[in-house]
Amino acid sequence: MRYLKFTIVIFAIAVSAAAIGPSPGPNAVVGFIDYIKSQTDTFALTVQVLSQNISEINSSNPHTVQSVISALKTCRLQYKRISFFLDYFYPQQGRLFNSPAKKEVEEPFMEYEEPQSLQQIEAILFGSNPEGKKTELGDLVLVLNESANGLKSLYYDFDGSDPQIFESIHLELIRVMALYIAGYDAPYVKTGILESHNALLSMCHVIDMFLPQNNIETLVLDSLFYEAVRYTRSADFDHFNRLFFLTRCALPLEEQLGHCIKIHGWQISTVPALNYNAKNLFQGELTVMSSKPEEKWVRLGHKLFFETALSGNFSRSCASCHQPDKYFTDQLTSNRKFNSQTLLRRNTPTLLYSACQSAQFWDGRAPTLGEQIGAVLTSPDEMNGSIPEIEQRLNRMPGYRAFFHDSITLTQIEDALKAYLETLQPQNSAFDRFISGDKQALSFKEQNGFNLFMGKAQCGTCHFVPVFNGSTPPLFNRIEYEVLGVPATNTRQTKTMDEDLGRYELYPAQLYKRAFKTPTIRNVAFTNPYMHNGYFPTLRSVIDFYNKGGGVGMGLGNAGQTLSEKPLHLSQQEIADLVAFLYALSDNLEPLHTGRPRSGGDYGQVGKTAVN
Repeated sequence: MRYLKFTIVIFAIAVSAAAIGPSPGPNAVVGFIDYIKSQTDTFALTVQVLSQNISEINSSNPHTVQSVISALKTCRLQYKRISFFLDYFYPQQGRLFNSPAKKEVEEPFMEYEEPQSLQQIEAILFGSNPEGKKTELGDLVLVLNESANGLKSLYYDFDGSDPQIFESIHLELIRVMALYIAGYDAPYVKTGILESHNALLSMCHVIDMFLPQNNIETLVLDSLFYEAVRYTRSADFDHFNRLFFLTRCALPLEEQLGHCIKIHGWQISTVPALNYNAKNLFQGELTVMSSKPEEKWVRLGHKLFFETALSGNFSRSCASCHQPDKYFTDQLTSNRKFNSQTLLRRNTPTLLYSACQSAQFWDGRAPTLGEQIGAVLTSPDEMNGSIPEIEQRLNRMPGYRAFFHDSITLTQIEDALKAYLETLQPQNSAFDRFISGDKQALSFKEQNGFNLFMGKAQCGTCHFVPVFNGSTPPLFNRIEYEVLGVPATNTRQTKTMDEDLGRYELYPAQLYKRAFKTPTIRNVAFTNPYMHNGYFPTLRSVIDFYNKGGGVGMGLGNAGQTLSEKPLHLSQQEIADLVAFLYALSDNLEPLHTGRPRSGGDYGQVGKTAVN
């Protein structure tokens, strides 16, 4: 309760006791479904109003489009009253109403459907000539209207348990923190804060159907919900203080929600990526950020990271390109191929937080760290190693053989290197200290930079907290690929779009042309140059690119760009504050195993002549 003044707590308790729901009882699930049905009825009505407004679009009267936008906002706000329920228990319907306004590919079958959600309607309304797309809008809202009217029939045999209902609320709270306040669902209408408000109101109403009233744990939870609801009662998306909301409202609320779930024995875990026993989203809840591999494997992986015997001619190690003193990158536009005559196709990404992504390489072609390691070792352009030869060499090194107690295999090499890479996530930046309670860790400029990052600058709609990469909350089980329209590096004077096809080379779907993984921007201040081809030398040049609207804003044509083409209109002061925040994501690497092991280390060594 250190986050709230005593008077606010008392007032919140009074409001909760007087205004929120009946006391819980054996029929709580029945009351819950009745509530969801009533909110669904209201949502269906808002879709009907949206449909009616679309039918009245008149190309000679631009005010008719504004009426549609107003109806869309109302529809979105009402949807958030039931979004936690649909996304958890009926995810297909949730995706229909609230999926991104872009095609999603089902790999490896390469099946996809045109987006039909409220976001797609929004994208059309804020695109060029919305008046001329009345038919397309009508077709979209027809599907949504029919689906909204049919929702209640799905609830007929609902048999969700109390633990499932509370897990759905917990996941929705993560969406509020990581998606809604960033404007992920509504980038143009900018209703993200009010949508968070409605989602919190609905969640608060539901929990009081199940938790005992006049119980101290419930009262504390109610008071925290009240504070979060009160603070999100704002329509000013661009100036909302997200850092205050997270530290003073949402994170304490998540902690207390988890505590109530635990004391009532409602703990379940259907999301492998999340550890509900952790404190909160920013402190250990993402399992890949709290993994602790066995120390002996970490030490072995650290040794192998600097081991030149892994390369074809003893000339390279992992650390040759991923240099610890350069934040595990090389700060080159692109490094040289193994033969040292020509350059690699793509920029060397940092390995910091590489374990926190569900796909490796810029094009995501390796789904695991182990597969990424094996691919690099055997790539003719990178390490040019032969697996039998590598295994033979290490087996001849007494120290390595003594550790493994058996014949050394590629799988063991991958496991050791993977264990080491899993330690490269220190989470000790100024931002991490601030979000954990040190209110002096960030300056005013840095705090404002975070609020811009998660708001007006729209960075948080692709670089999701807490890792600040493309792993999408709340399940964190898929990573996003974006087409930004990055210029080619060899045409800086007369700019043309880079011809690297990215993920399209793996999956030849049109929407993957020039699509690349969204990397983490933790430690981004020291991992320049930027983008898959290293085109941008500084953070300011990257922000300027986004500020103009990506490749389209630079006049390079669209070519399927998924980044919004609309300028961000960031001022020079806002850009400076944003850069300040990005610097505040820089870790102190000293606690990590970063130094080169002493010659021979614990495992012995073998020279080129000794093997051959």
